[in-house]
Amino acid sequence: MTEELEQYSNPLYLDLMSCCTRDDSEYEISQQALKGIVVDIGCGEGPFLPFMKGFTEYLGIEPIDFQRREAEKLAKQLGLNNCRFLPGTAQNLPIADNSADTIMTTYALSELTTIEDFKKALQEILRIAKDQTKLIICDHIGGINDDYWHILRLAEAARKGRMIAIETPDLWIEIFCFLNQHAEIRKTKRLKIVFEFKDLEDSLLKLRGMVPDIKSNPQVRENVKKFLTIPRIETQVFFVEAIINKAG
Repeated sequence: MTEELEQYSNPLYLDLMSCCTRDDSEYEISQQALKGIVVDIGCGEGPFLPFMKGFTEYLGIEPIDFQRREAEKLAKQLGLNNCRFLPGTAQNLPIADNSADTIMTTYALSELTTIEDFKKALQEILRIAKDQTKLIICDHIGGINDDYWHILRLAEAARKGRMIAIETPDLWIEIFCFLNQHAEIRKTKRLKIVFEFKDLEDSLLKLRGMVPDIKSNPQVRENVKKFLTIPRIETQVFFVEAIINKAG
């Protein structure tokens, strides 16, 4: 795997995502009329495919090979023959200019590592959008006291000893600056997101071998112990629906 895609392959992060119920997010997606060609940036293993309807063609963009394969399997199980899954990142979308009728990105933008990469991703969204393309963004609100971000920081400590994702306040400042300039905001909502940690115990235990100084670092040790005993965490995300206005 190239260095460019290494940030997407943290196994602890992927295990964390796999035990997220996303109840309210699923409901919001299920209520959307997804017209025409839908581009799903960071589609993962296709968790929202069962809740999507009304599109002509679905293009799932995902840099991790095994997640694309799982998404393809799920689409076949659901009888969705109008789906394709392509390798790519938010900063480099394999999509033609002015070709997307609907663009959605869920829990993907906050994984970018620099504001420069994030701005490039927003410009890619603008590039592939038609005038009046619907844009759906759902991502973490986050904050220093949010348990979700504590567990992500543990995952990053296990990988490289640092947190590489953009801090979410910066992310939302950039998103709303972009929307104010290029789109009309139709809806914003705060949604609940739930993590069931009973399914994550084995992954958390990996930290004991992955963090080099876990025995000598009381804070890391106590954080691991805490998450091994918490059955679930509830945090929040923003859901934004906007219409891109390229003509202006």
